[in-house]
Amino acid sequence: MAYYILSKYFTRDWVVFKKLEKDTSKLPDAFFNFTLLGEGAIDRVAEETGIPKRILAGLRAEFEYFYPVDMRHSARELVSNHLSFYIFHHSILFPERQWPKGIVANGFVLMEGAKMSKSLQNIIPLRQGIARFGADPVRVGVLATAELGQDTSFSEALATSIQERLATLLGQARKLGAKKTAGKSKPSTLDRWMISRLSNAVHAATTALDRLRVREAINIILYQLDNDVAWYNRRLGPKKPRSDNRGRILRRVLETRTRMMAPLAPHTAEEIWSRIGNKGFVVQNKWPEEKEMEKDPRAESAEELIRHVLEDTSEIVKATSITPKRVAYYTAADWKWQVYLKALKAADEKMRQGDFIKEVMGDSLLRSLGKSAADYAGKAIQQANQMPDEMRKSRIQDGVHAETTIFAEAADFYQREFKCAINVWKEGDQGISDPKGRARMAEPYRPAIYLE
Repeated sequence: MAYYILSKYFTRDWVVFKKLEKDTSKLPDAFFNFTLLGEGAIDRVAEETGIPKRILAGLRAEFEYFYPVDMRHSARELVSNHLSFYIFHHSILFPERQWPKGIVANGFVLMEGAKMSKSLQNIIPLRQGIARFGADPVRVGVLATAELGQDTSFSEALATSIQERLATLLGQARKLGAKKTAGKSKPSTLDRWMISRLSNAVHAATTALDRLRVREAINIILYQLDNDVAWYNRRLGPKKPRSDNRGRILRRVLETRTRMMAPLAPHTAEEIWSRIGNKGFVVQNKWPEEKEMEKDPRAESAEELIRHVLEDTSEIVKATSITPKRVAYYTAADWKWQVYLKALKAADEKMRQGDFIKEVMGDSLLRSLGKSAADYAGKAIQQANQMPDEMRKSRIQDGVHAETTIFAEAADFYQREFKCAINVWKEGDQGISDPKGRARMAEPYRPAIYLE
């Protein structure tokens, strides 16, 4: 790469260097040591070579500007020869700080996994592809099917899918419009969940692009966030003007996604940016930064619990073929949470099951519960031992979940989903309606469910 810097001057200032064609001894090592390594005084090198100081200074300045090379792009076939010697030469001639930072070996663009060939008649000219799918779907379609080290495979079905996905985002922008809504001043748990998911997506997409995993970043930006937005809208239900933060939160999500889309689908990103009332060009805005303070593990855990209970209830309805008139959810008693958290910590400390049960029964309050406490202690420590380490540590950090409040706030959602009355009770509550004695089966993160 250093040659290209020198060759520019050899060509432009050929009068100065013409004399060297017949007598290369007039271009001594001092010239290369100064221009490429920064060694020696410019006055002495100019005197020794007869090259003006302005040219020497220009050469040195350009070398320092372009080196070290951030990324060298070349053909994959050259890895075993040219690119290998590229590394060898730099490691021998230059200090480590000037070594190349990376090499990209370019591959081929395949068509549906097969090599493009006139005989196979599977070539789509670029102009034709853009006319058929649009510039952004073609661009994203090529990016979405390859990672470093493999060829990209263009797929008409994928390009069509991306075209539809981008059209959906344009539709979301059209619905939001340019008018910005204030919403409620205090975000709900669901709002905090959506913003937390957005912050996590920014982190994941940024990390993926930093590691040149473009396909992964596209999946996060175009698909994963759509799933989160769909769940957010489903949880909120029919739109109620001024009663929630839907407009404000969805605008924030779409604006952030648009800024992440700009390098991938620039034309669509600019159109969305304009439709939702922003001035200037999105490409002139910075890439979004993740905000640690907006990450809310408790809100995410609560929403995951709501989703799991929805799935469990749906499975019961399907298995029993019951059309429920009422669904009752029973959350675990406080003493079960006490035992459960003890079990998580005991599993972290590799405590034996027998020792753990003895410790639990050493508590006078728990001992007064007798066999119920001992049986649950054995069950809790078994669950804790089988739990993935990451989940166990997360639940220890979260502590006691206010599950009764979580399900009570989600009651309207469950009522819409199952089209029946919803009751939420805590095990041991006074006045609890529990005709089948299901409340005693409630556990932390596993509420008991009763359908009638």
